[in-house]
Amino acid sequence: MITFPKADVIQSPPMATDERVMEMKVLSAAAIAAAVFLASCAEVPTHSNHNWQKVSEQPAENSEKLCQWRCTVREHFITTSGYGVCPAPSMF
Repeated sequence: MITFPKADVIQSPPMATDERVMEMKVLSAAAIAAAVFLASCAEVPTHSNHNWQKVSEQPAENSEKLCQWRCTVREHFITTSGYGVCPAPSMF
């Protein structure tokens, strides 16, 4: 009977501790960035009725006006701009 010597299994060397730590830092940073992004999306008002009240109106360049509006239903603000007049918010 002919026997062949066993071939050595080639394995990649294990990651060094510093490389693993760096990989975990990158993954943690990505998770934090995703959480911040999702939290910022949640700030967009989700209710459907708005009662806008003009808070301020300021002149800008070229006879443009900037207005800040406050929703009295759930307090959040939005800014609009227009030439000559300030349009009421129509975004939501």
